[in-house]
Amino acid sequence: MVDIVDELVKGALLSVLVEDPLKTCLAHFGFEGFDIDHSIEEINALFDSAPPFDYPPH
Repeated sequence: MVDIVDELVKGALLSVLVEDPLKTCLAHFGFEGFDIDHSIEEINALFDSAPPFDYPPH
């Protein structure tokens, strides 16, 4: 039984070390069609629409 687990761990470890971790993570969680440019545009729009931060207050 220990040999079987050892082989499974070795196989999984090799695939994790060989593949691009970010690509693997995005594929695993269903982000294949994730549009980073659109997301950055949305975040910048939020920054532009936020009221100015007055710190420390006068």
